[in-house]
Amino acid sequence: MKKLLFCTFLNLIFFSSIAQVWSPKQSIPGGGSKVRMASISFSNSQGSAFVLGGLYGNTVINDFWQYNAVDDSWTQKPNFPGGSKYAHISFVVDSIAYVGTGSNQFGNLSTQFWAYNMNTKVWSTIANFPGEGRVYASAMTINSKGYIGGGVKFVGGNVIYLKDFWEYDPALDTWTQKSDYLGGVRAGTIAFGEAGKGYMGYGESSGFFHWDFHEYDPSNDSWTLLTGFPSTSMSFVSVVTLGNKAYILGGEFQDHVYTDKVWEYTASTNEWKPLTSFPGTPRRNAISFALGGEVYYGTGQTGGTETNVTDDLWVLGDLFTSVSDPLFNARVKVFPNPFQNNLMIDSSEDIKTLKIYSILGTVVYSSVNFKNQEIDLSFLNRGMYLLKIETYSGQIIEEKVTKL
Repeated sequence: MKKLLFCTFLNLIFFSSIAQVWSPKQSIPGGGSKVRMASISFSNSQGSAFVLGGLYGNTVINDFWQYNAVDDSWTQKPNFPGGSKYAHISFVVDSIAYVGTGSNQFGNLSTQFWAYNMNTKVWSTIANFPGEGRVYASAMTINSKGYIGGGVKFVGGNVIYLKDFWEYDPALDTWTQKSDYLGGVRAGTIAFGEAGKGYMGYGESSGFFHWDFHEYDPSNDSWTLLTGFPSTSMSFVSVVTLGNKAYILGGEFQDHVYTDKVWEYTASTNEWKPLTSFPGTPRRNAISFALGGEVYYGTGQTGGTETNVTDDLWVLGDLFTSVSDPLFNARVKVFPNPFQNNLMIDSSEDIKTLKIYSILGTVVYSSVNFKNQEIDLSFLNRGMYLLKIETYSGQIIEEKVTKL
């Protein structure tokens, strides 16, 4: 193969509220029969996302759809073998999505869990969840393990909020109860994993909308209250991680009052930034997923009842917008971009750490005290990745790179 005759100068990246662009995409096919809320969604690094189940009025949906971002198309897959579900949860470890809890058409709360291999497109059962069945729980992935906590159960017509927290180990197919969530009982929280820690907060309990935020450390099974978070309540939001950041979209900030706000959270600095607001109808219990360095957001409840729901889909692009730094451009080069197997880093500054993240936020390559060299990335799948460099001078630089 001929070498590409160009290089991409590595620019200093800023995340700016004026840079992002929202665009409508293809809705889930089927019209009125496919509108939904309280579905689940997950994605892989091969450019596909999946949407499963949900609720429309009193109808619990059992269908399963695959979305292809390349041609903006939907393909219906065989129905979920676990039956109709809404307000269930999912977490992803490697290329496998784990799906469980939730309720069926008759209000029966499930403790069954399934694993879906996004490469082979095969479902299989795993160990049942040993906690109580629930809806509107929260889930996250930390260090190749899944976590689930909170939610609500129904006892004699009463709604009981929960605060227990559980760890699932896919290697052993076992569940272990961990320390209860420090914030107490609640449902519909923000929850995600990033850089070996878990983050959970906000949410709702008994009509009270919370605005606290906590970090979970699995190494010592401990919770810590964080500071500096937005002083506004948020519940039943959508959350997606991309690179080393989390994106928090929409949700409910008081009873049946929904927001169009979008936040970007950087765990390494505990920093929140507002992004371009969602231009569609504000909503809660929507889906979200990341593909190709972009955030997708859609479906959900837009009004006061479970019949006020939608089937639309939107994408938030230009999240990584380069702002030129001429001095640094002269010092650091990354080429070729796109690349096939090898990526060259040429820097006149000493590099302390270099990491490459998948679009799901997993570190796929890491090096310390990095010297100018060609990196063999032939083991990576085709797709988009986030390159992050930290120099000894304290400069942090991020850039999208694409493997052909």
